[in-house]
Amino acid sequence: KVTMRAGRHQTLTSSILKGMIQNPSLERVELGECDFKGNGALLMKLLQRKRELKSVRFGHVYPEYNGTYHEVCFNITLRDIANAIGCLRDNASMKEFTIRTATDQSEDVTEEDVLTSVEQAVKENTILERLEVDGMYSIMNWRNVAERILKGAAANQNLRQLELLINEKYKKDKEYLPKQEVVDDVRKVNQKLRLIVNIGEDYL
Repeated sequence: KVTMRAGRHQTLTSSILKGMIQNPSLERVELGECDFKGNGALLMKLLQRKRELKSVRFGHVYPEYNGTYHEVCFNITLRDIANAIGCLRDNASMKEFTIRTATDQSEDVTEEDVLTSVEQAVKENTILERLEVDGMYSIMNWRNVAERILKGAAANQNLRQLELLINEKYKKDKEYLPKQEVVDDVRKVNQKLRLIVNIGEDYL
């Protein structure tokens, strides 16, 4: 089966997406530094059209001699990410979904239908084992989305690892962070889950 890999500074275009969709053997997509050029809806279209995907990773973290190097996605909004996660509800083969971003966007997602789809997707996809949303290099208010991911994870006993990485800017701006009691409730309810919620170098 095919894994599509791309290195740094890959621009995700509709033609690349079309190639992915038309490849009947494609099971895994791994893109390093990926620029959506403001067309983050392409990610949702990929997940909608390729239900058989087992692993999708946009952005990587790997060790280098002086620490770690983060490859991240650019020019994709939090709403695009939320819509993509919502698609995971119907991806019955997806075991791993990772997206690492560098975006500057302060607007949180408030639409209840989008937030509900996020929570239901994380809750109901019993094949999903690992979910990572890395906003370490992003300036974005994502309390609503993060809390819905967490609430879904609390109810999914098959999920093995959930990682939410948040920009250290929000150490002071607590209203942008998921509430501590929401994080604590996940740990209490779903003790099988390896849960990492980290703000810069600090952990919730």
